[in-house]
Amino acid sequence: MLTAALDDFHAYHHRFYGYSFPGETVELIHFTVTVYRQPVKPELAAIRPGDSAAPVAVRPVYFKRLGYLPTPIFRRRDLGQSSRLEGPAVVEEEDSTVLLHPAQMLSLTEHGLIVITGYPEDYR
Repeated sequence: MLTAALDDFHAYHHRFYGYSFPGETVELIHFTVTVYRQPVKPELAAIRPGDSAAPVAVRPVYFKRLGYLPTPIFRRRDLGQSSRLEGPAVVEEEDSTVLLHPAQMLSLTEHGLIVITGYPEDYR
């Protein structure tokens, strides 16, 4: 395919300028490429099965209109497929923190995606 493109280049160069050097090296300085491909659905690995993990700590966390509430702290890596948490709770991981308000529920999909349902009482 590249050989055909170089042959076409030399032919065009000869037509435009009246000469060409087919044996010389061609340097590609600027070009645009467009590639089309059918999207591939990503394969997500399933997380380990397991029930809700035990909290690693309990800390007071401030909630608007509710004040400080004793709040269990969980590690994300300890949660399995069957994990269900009821707010208030905090789920910590290396790059993020999830705050679960009172009246909210947290569950995990089989692939470890967090699903939070319910609306915090203090925002109704």
